[in-house]
Amino acid sequence: MWSVQGIIDDLESRRIVLRVHDHTSLSRYEAEEGFIAEQDRFDNLSKTQFHKRYGHLRYDYEWKRSSSICEYMVDHIFGGWDDWSLFGRDGPSPWISTTIDFDWAIYEIARRLTVLNRGSVRLSVIDLQNSKRRRVGVRPDSYIPEDTYDESTALSFARASSEILFYGKIFDEDIPAIMVWTRQKPARRLPPEYKMSKKQRDPHGDWIDNLCFNPRRDSFRQASARISARRDQIASSRC
Repeated sequence: MWSVQGIIDDLESRRIVLRVHDHTSLSRYEAEEGFIAEQDRFDNLSKTQFHKRYGHLRYDYEWKRSSSICEYMVDHIFGGWDDWSLFGRDGPSPWISTTIDFDWAIYEIARRLTVLNRGSVRLSVIDLQNSKRRRVGVRPDSYIPEDTYDESTALSFARASSEILFYGKIFDEDIPAIMVWTRQKPARRLPPEYKMSKKQRDPHGDWIDNLCFNPRRDSFRQASARISARRDQIASSRC
């Protein structure tokens, strides 16, 4: 059982990352296999095969900085934002998106359930300690240059969501938990800083109605500011 505080603690210590996904996500989840990037070459690869073919890329910093790989990163980041569909995709992506920010994960879950009208959204925990030899991870802001408008905009998106990209596959044994969130029921009870004060809450509303931000109206920057303000309010009331 993964508690919210346990997840937050493990994110802060870099033991885990999170992935928000639903049935429309392009990097699909397959039981007993894990997350698979769009490109066909990653299908049905065992852990041994993946490590043999791609394991060396984990420490290949020149490869990560190469123009073609950076272009794939930019294209992948734009592909996750509906409002930026004008940036054409060059083809299937080799990347899988994750985040190290629980605030963003909750915002994105709420946004998908309301704005995108998904029936359910999943939040997966990915164990970084267990998967060291099997993963090729990249922080986009460590490698993508800011030489063009596209690159700068993609980096703004990646920084806002604290995005970490993984190349090719995330194996099922490195995914210790998958939590299903619906409009009717959150997978975990959220701490008070994510909710309106008790006086403001709608007793007839669902958990999204009683968040301290509005996923239909607020950008993540606005939502993050509201969560921070709520944290400060709660902390001051305890003094």
